[in-house]
Amino acid sequence: SKTEQLNEFGLHGEVAVLNLDYHKSIIVHYTTNGWKSKHAVHARYKSSIPVRRIDKFAFAISLPAHPPCRLELAIEYRVQGNIYWDSLNGLNYQFLLEAVPCFFGETEDDK
Repeated sequence: SKTEQLNEFGLHGEVAVLNLDYHKSIIVHYTTNGWKSKHAVHARYKSSIPVRRIDKFAFAISLPAHPPCRLELAIEYRVQGNIYWDSLNGLNYQFLLEAVPCFFGETEDDK
């Protein structure tokens, strides 16, 4: 399972995995150009839920400075010599990022 939050610097998210072993790695693979090029970030351990055997990992992705773009990502989970993928059944998790105008200074309501 995942949670995501977009901000002006990128995407921050969490991945929850079944704790199959102490030694594990979570890698978030992503692209903004339809996989013509790809990038990867390692998620870092955040917390655990021992009674459910769940570990949570956090990740942060820096995004292009100039939207619009579509961010696609897939999660790789490596544990006990096995590799598991979560790619939303091959569709990848997708986010459409658009530019939003920002207004600074005094407005009519401020007067």
